This record gives sequence, structure tokens and C-alpha cells, in this order.
Amino acid sequence: MNMHFTGLIDVYFGNGRADRFDVIPDRAPATVARAHGRALRKAVPYWLRNYLLWPALAGPGFAKVVAGTWLAERARDVYSAATIYCGHVGDETAAYPEGTRAHGRGEWYAMQVEATNDFDVPLPISILCGALDKQIEHHLFPRLPPNRLRQIAPEVRAVCERFGVRYRSDGWGATLRRALAHLQTLSRQAVA
Repeated sequence: MNMHFTGLIDVYFGNGRADRFDVIPDRAPATVARAHGRALRKAVPYWLRNYLLWPALAGPGFAKVVAGTWLAERARDVYSAATIYCGHVGDETAAYPEGTRAHGRGEWYAMQVEATNDFDVPLPISILCGALDKQIEHHLFPRLPPNRLRQIAPEVRAVCERFGVRYRSDGWGATLRRALAHLQTLSRQAVA
């Protein structure tokens, strides 16, 4: 995420659009240097703290702490990516063309519901993922505390059913399989 927020993703990969980027205005040398500077200001203190300071406090266990930190970060990255994909990716998930605008508040809410998925997990897992298993409710009410998303989900589902808006919710495994299958389809289309 930090590579995106600092502009490094735009510098190295772009966003698929030739006319503009997500974070940086252009790829001029000064812009590229600023993006790298922002990234380093965030990354260096983090790396020093997590890969030097805390492991050093472990003394002879230095290598084990470094390896544990690295492994924990990779597990977090995979789990976070899976959670995000489940909430946003799938054949049934609506994808609107860039620049699409809702023609009213009701249509905006319907677009948010149709462009996301919920997935069902036990409460402890929901807590670990910041309640993003309730992605639909998160998109509708982004400032609502995570514990409230679970509480309002049945009411949101009922309102969607009443107005004919497709509310998608399934188990985490099934949702992840559909998301990964959709990504595989998209990658095959990109290669062809």
C-alpha cells in the first residue's frame, strides 16, 4: 500500500491509463525523486525498528526475530490481499467504467452494494480482518466502527432485498475461490 500512496507504483508500473496516474502528476525526474523520497521516509524507520532494533533486543535470538518478523509480514500480506480480493473481485461483482456517476443517492448506494461482496467468517476472524468481511456495509458507511458493520448487515441485506439490489454474501473459501478464478480469467484475457 505504501508503494501506491507514495507514487512508486505509478513510477514503475503505471495504472493502465496512458493519460494520467493515480498519485503522481507525471514521470519527470523530479517527480520520480519525490516519490522515492516519500517512500524512503516511511520505509527506513519501519525497517530499522522492525529488522534492527527489536531483533537486537532479543540478543542471541536476533536471527529468529528477523525471520519471524519477515514471515509474519508475508502472512499478513497474503491474508490482507485475500480479504481485499474477496470484498472487491468476482464475476458477479459490478465493475463500472471509469467516470461513471450515480444519478442520485439511491443509485450511489446500489452501485456500492453491487460492486462489493461480503463473506461469512466467525467473529474472531472478523475482528482480525477489521470487519472487512462486511465490505458492503463498509462501502456504504466507511466511517462506521468495525463492530457496528456486523450489527447492521442484516438490515442492509433486508433493504437490498426490498429494493431488488443484489446483496452477495457467501463463505470465505467460496468467495476467495471465485475471486481468484476471476483474476485468472482476467490474466488470461490480458495475455491473449
